[in-house]
Amino acid sequence: QLVDDNGNAIRAVEVDLEEDVFPIIDKAISNGERIRLSGGDPVMFPKASLKIAQYVWEKYGQKISIAHNGSGQKFTRDLTPYLEYAAIDLKGHNGKELAFRAGIPERVGDRMLQSTLKVQDILAQDGVLVDIRTTIFKETGLDELIKMASLISKTGTNNKFWTLRKYNPVRWVD
Repeated sequence: QLVDDNGNAIRAVEVDLEEDVFPIIDKAISNGERIRLSGGDPVMFPKASLKIAQYVWEKYGQKISIAHNGSGQKFTRDLTPYLEYAAIDLKGHNGKELAFRAGIPERVGDRMLQSTLKVQDILAQDGVLVDIRTTIFKETGLDELIKMASLISKTGTNNKFWTLRKYNPVRWVD
């Protein structure tokens, strides 16, 4: 789906999993590639994401990976049996900072932060390797990183690691 600056669909294309997506998966796996759901966020398509994960598991005996913003606890629980690895974003040490970095309303920030932390724990406790991803901006200070580290490690660090990435400006994106 392509959208304009106001979020209105300019063009949308219906995609059939069995006819359009599964053949791509078959080819990728036959080439030795692994399947990862990302690009936007797979939680936007929970049924399709689950069907893809189940397909890969049932046909090839392989688990997949996801890149996820951490907003979907039910989505995570449903997908966990089919996951080998998950990259989960942690955009701030409190709700206000997370809301600012994610471009979401401030009133949603605290709820999103708690959900992200819970999703990390659900995955790690179920044996999924979790890469917690944080982008570092020029304004990011050591105190903020220490607070985030404390949040990450509150329920343990088994199956979790933390990746810090330098922000690289994207042309035409503020």
